[in-house]
Amino acid sequence: MKKITYLIVSITMLFLTSCEEEDFVVPPSGAILEDDALSNLQGFESLLRGAYGKFLASGYYGSGDNSDWVVVWDVIADNLIQAPVGRSTNLTAYQWAYNANTTPIPLFYRGYEIAEQANYILDNSDLLVNYTSDQAVIDNIVGQALAIRAIAHFDMVRTFSKIPTQSSDANSSLGIHYSDVFDPFAVYPRDLTVSEVYQRVLQDLNSASTLVSETDAAYLNKAAIYGILSRVYLHMGDWQAAVSAAELSIQNGAEVASMNQFPGIWTDANSAGVLWKVVNTAVLNDNTIGVAYNQPSGDAIVSEFVPTYDFYSMYTDEDVRKDSYFLTSETAGDEYNHIIKYAGRATGNIGVVDGKYIRSAEVYLNKAEAHYELGQEDLAREALNEVRVNRYEDFDVNSSNETGQILEDAIQNERRLELAFEGDRFFTLKRRGEDVERSSTTGPFADGSGVPNAYTYLDSSSHLWQLPIPQDAININPLLEQNAGY
Repeated sequence: MKKITYLIVSITMLFLTSCEEEDFVVPPSGAILEDDALSNLQGFESLLRGAYGKFLASGYYGSGDNSDWVVVWDVIADNLIQAPVGRSTNLTAYQWAYNANTTPIPLFYRGYEIAEQANYILDNSDLLVNYTSDQAVIDNIVGQALAIRAIAHFDMVRTFSKIPTQSSDANSSLGIHYSDVFDPFAVYPRDLTVSEVYQRVLQDLNSASTLVSETDAAYLNKAAIYGILSRVYLHMGDWQAAVSAAELSIQNGAEVASMNQFPGIWTDANSAGVLWKVVNTAVLNDNTIGVAYNQPSGDAIVSEFVPTYDFYSMYTDEDVRKDSYFLTSETAGDEYNHIIKYAGRATGNIGVVDGKYIRSAEVYLNKAEAHYELGQEDLAREALNEVRVNRYEDFDVNSSNETGQILEDAIQNERRLELAFEGDRFFTLKRRGEDVERSSTTGPFADGSGVPNAYTYLDSSSHLWQLPIPQDAININPLLEQNAGY
C-alpha cells in the first residue's frame, strides 16, 4: 500500500494527517497532497481534481444541511418559506439572526482552502515542462487552476463584502485578501478594496480563458469561464463587458437546453446547457445535496423549506420548469409544493445529483440584462426570448414586444424563475440594491394557507447583506477586520 501524506490547510487549524490508498483519491476537505504529487503529470492532474473536489464540501455543494450553496442564498432572500414539518434547519439565516458565531455558510474557510490548492498547482507549474512537451496540456492545467482560484475569491468577496453595483461607495469599501501564493502558514488582513479584488478576479479569469482547452462540463472550459466572466461583469455594472463575455461564451458552445432536454438536467440524465457542474460521485461520498430542501419519509416528502405561494404562482402550467422544480403532495395531512430540483438521479441515492454552478440560460439572461442597461431593448428581448422559447409551450416570439420597465421586469422575473435554488437570488437582489420583501399574508401550504411568514422585510441598506467574518477565524488571525454591524 502506498502511503500519502496530506498537509491540511485551514483558516482555523493547521495539522498533519495521513491515509493509505492504493490509488490516488480526492483529498479530504482542506487537504493538499504533499509527497509525490509534483513528480509527474498524473500528480498535477490529481491535484487539480482535488481542487475541484473541494467544491463538493460544506460551503458549496456539501452534504445538505445549513451550509449548502443551493439553499442558503434562497433562504436569506424571498423565494422560500419554512415548512413546519421540517427539522428547522437554517433558521438563523431565514430569520436574519446570524452573527459572527453563527455564520450561515462556511464559505470563508472553503474559499481559501480552494485557493490554496490552486496556488499549490500554480506555484509549481514550472515543473510541468519536465513531464510533457505538449504546451496545450500545461496551459490547460494552469488555466483551470487560475479559474478555480478566481471563482473562490469572487464568491467570497460578493458574500463578505459589498458588490460594486450595490451602492455608490461599494468599490472603495473593504474587500478581502486575494491569496495568490501558496503559503498556508501566512496570515493577512483584508488588504484590498472591493474594486481591487474584482480586478484580480478578472485578471485570473481572462488569463484562464486563453489557456483552457477542456470541453467536458465537469471541468472549467472556455464557455464556462466566459459565462462566469459575464456574471462578474454584471456584478461590476460593466454592461458592455458583460455582453462581450456572454457572446464569447455562446460562441464557445453555450446553448440553452431545449424543453425536451430540460427535465433531464436535474436528474443528471443529461448536461444540456450546463457549462460547469461539480460532479457528485461515489469517491466523493455521494453528497446528498437535495436533503437541504427535503427528505423522504415513507411515501411522503418532509420539506425544510417550500416556495412562497406568490413565487410558486409565477410558474404557469405551460412552463417546463414547474414540474421539474416542484411536486405538490401531502405530508402530515397538509399539501405542500415540495422542491424536487435536487431530488436525485433516476437511479441512485435520494438527493444525490451534480451541482450545477453555471448554465447557458444564465449567460443569456446576463446578456439580456446588460443589453437593457445599455438601452439596447431589441437585443435584450432577443437574448431573453432565447430562454423563454425553450421554457414555455405557448410562448410566441412574435408577440414579444415589451419595452421600458415592463421589459426590465420581464428579464428579472425570468431570471428568478430560471435560477431559483441555484445560489443566485440573494446576489441578484444584493447587486441591484433591492430589499427582501416576503409576503406577510400567505403561509407554507400548497394553496397559500397556513401560518404566514413572521420575517418579511430586509432593507437593502442593512449590514446583513455582508455576511459576518467567522469569529473563530478572527481569533486565529486578529488582522482580519470584522464587517460593520457585527
